[in-house]
Amino acid sequence: MTHSRRSVLRRGAGLAVAGTAASLAGCAGNGGGGSEGFDSGYAAFFTLNDWANEVAGDNASFEDPVDVGQLGHGWTPDGTLAADVAATDAFVYLDSPEFAWAQDLAATLESDYDTVATVDVLDGLEGDLLEWNHSHGESHDG
Repeated sequence: MTHSRRSVLRRGAGLAVAGTAASLAGCAGNGGGGSEGFDSGYAAFFTLNDWANEVAGDNASFEDPVDVGQLGHGWTPDGTLAADVAATDAFVYLDSPEFAWAQDLAATLESDYDTVATVDVLDGLEGDLLEWNHSHGESHDG
């Protein structure tokens, strides 16, 4: 069975907490760059950018399209972002309505740019996250 770089990255993202470092670093170490290597990507906002750069180490670098001091939710990208991201190897994002621009960009990349891996770091973690209306016997208010 042959796996594409995209499928390997997507599977690795599903294991974000327990081993994505090996997945991205493994992809990065396969070649010396170009179409066979993993060199660069974009991450939807600062926290994901920091995480992706830590995971990739010296093997790849990630950029944050959101300017310093701005928040990723409610942000609107300029018209060239899809082309800029398509020139890289991956887009790391949260598939969450708060980041609708990232959801839209991921959908565009998946349909129009099959060489870019879209990595939803929430994929596969649904059962491991707290529900918004969770209860544990304590109040969150003061």
